[in-house]
Parts: sequence; C-alpha cells; structure tokens
Amino acid sequence: MKLYSRSSSQIKVSQYGDPLAQHLTKSLIKHLDGVGTILEVGCGAGRTLLAVGKLGIPATGLDPEPKAIKLAEQEAKRLNLDHLLKFMAADYHFFAKSHRRQYDTVICSEVAEHIESPDQLIATMYQLLAPGGKLIFTTPHDMAQWSILDEFGHHLRRFSQQDLVNLLSGFQIKKIYTVGFPFHRLTIWVYTHTRRLFGLHHGDHLSGYFFSRIYAPVTLWLLRFDDWFNHLKMGTTWIVVAQKPKLCINWKSGV
Repeated sequence: MKLYSRSSSQIKVSQYGDPLAQHLTKSLIKHLDGVGTILEVGCGAGRTLLAVGKLGIPATGLDPEPKAIKLAEQEAKRLNLDHLLKFMAADYHFFAKSHRRQYDTVICSEVAEHIESPDQLIATMYQLLAPGGKLIFTTPHDMAQWSILDEFGHHLRRFSQQDLVNLLSGFQIKKIYTVGFPFHRLTIWVYTHTRRLFGLHHGDHLSGYFFSRIYAPVTLWLLRFDDWFNHLKMGTTWIVVAQKPKLCINWKSGV
C-alpha cells in the first residue's frame, strides 16, 4: 500500500491520529465478544489490535507491508502489549494456504477499497474463519462520495450496500450500518469541495497543532453524535458484522 512509502511519523498520524480511524476502532471492538481466537487481516500499523490488546484480549495481526508490521510491534512493545499481540508480515492468500488454523473472529478494516480483487480477499477470510466464526468488516460507502481523500488514500472504489451483499454472499450478514452522517459527511464535503474550488491538494498538512488539538477532538465528538443516525445508512463508512455458516458451503462471491 502506498501509504507505507511515507515517513513513520506520517504513517502514525494517519493510523493513530485520524479521528475517523479512531472512531471506527471503538465501533469495531464493540462487536467483539472477548472469547476465542482473533485475527486481523490488513492490520497496518496495528491501530485496531492495539485497542483490542488494551482490553486484555490476545490477537494476531497480518499485513503484507513489513514497515507497517515493524511499527505495530514497536507500538505494542511501548504499550506493554507485546505479550498479547502478535504481528506477522505475510501475504493474506499465502498465509491462508500455508496455515491450517482457523479463527473465531476475523477483522478487516479499510482494506477492500485498496485492492483489485476484493472478492479474493473475502474468500481468503472465509477460509481463515472457523465455521460459525464472525467477520467484522469496514470499507468506504458510496461512489457518489468519491473525493480527493480517496485519491490521496489510493482507493480504487467505494461500496454500495448491494455491492457488500454480493461480496459477502457466502456469509450471513448480522449487522450492516454506516458511521459518519450527517456531520462527518458534511465536514468532508465542505473540506474537499473548498480545496477543489481553490485548486488545492490534500496532503499531510493536517498534522500540527490545529489537527491534534482542535480538528481531531471536535470531529470525534461529532462522530459520536452521528452514531444516532447510523441506521439511515447515509454515512461515510460501512461497518458489517457477518457470520460464516456453521454448515459451510462452497465459496461464491462477486461484486
């Protein structure tokens, strides 16, 4: 992922400091039941699993980017969570083929929009899940919301609800909703359209005092308020909780 060609400090801002990422993490861990084995596919620099570890829950993170894994391991050690969290640099598909172990919960947050074949990613996670296991999945919502932020993040797509229903056809979808409406979506719209209007590019300029002391805490507060409207499915980001059938079927998926 091109994110990891940036400096370590820039990666940490995007992984640990972004308010939407922080809100997604808090939303995701609410769906954990605290039992069984946990694997995160595409763990990046460990944002989600660090939060899991703080709850005293052991988990494993997998990512093909060695630089991301190194940052995750460093942060886990700094927080004294390295006895709970294990991070591995490996390709998802190779890992699934070479490891026979299956997990009770698989997390995949903000990955599918970056890859050419999301159906192959979902099929891999289906393989890694034990029968009856839980998938917790997030990805950007709605191509109509495409903006310079998607371009900056090297996204390839955003997903409609029907896209996700098709993609997760082998799973039983238990919950599906969005976060980030109305205030976060409005904030993004104003920001991106203003920069378009004045011919400005999005970059890592939002990393100083304004970002950390004003923008981030205010946005986190607005995102919590937005949660009252998650059921409308008009937000910026999907959260899906799905279950692999206890009686497994042959995998078939497509967008």
